[in-house]
Amino acid sequence: LIDVEFSAGNGTPSIVEVEQYELPFRRYTLQKQGVSPSSARVARVIGNSMSPLLNDGDAVGIDTSKIKVTDGDTYAIRDGDLLRVKILIERPDGGLLIRSFNREDYPDEVLTKEQRQDRVTVLGRVWWSSKLW
Repeated sequence: LIDVEFSAGNGTPSIVEVEQYELPFRRYTLQKQGVSPSSARVARVIGNSMSPLLNDGDAVGIDTSKIKVTDGDTYAIRDGDLLRVKILIERPDGGLLIRSFNREDYPDEVLTKEQRQDRVTVLGRVWWSSKLW
């Protein structure tokens, strides 16, 4: 378990990593989802830009081996100094569309190829989430 907060808002600059040797799911679940235990990370989401898909305080499972963008999937990214969880869509010109689930309050961000290369690193695909009620 990595205790890192990823923003589902405008981004969070805080990174607090606490390595633990337990995961909130079984190896069977990882195998069924095609996630290697060595590539599995868990992080907490803060903010409401991904609501109601992901809410403030929810935990997400991230597969760090999946960094190639599949349009419409949700990813953990480093955007400059910020950690974010967002829906990503490739643009034909090599740019990137960064989308929040809560599009009413958080409009799409369109990055050129150059902006993408300078700002964004895909850390992994989100494959699991917990819901807090």
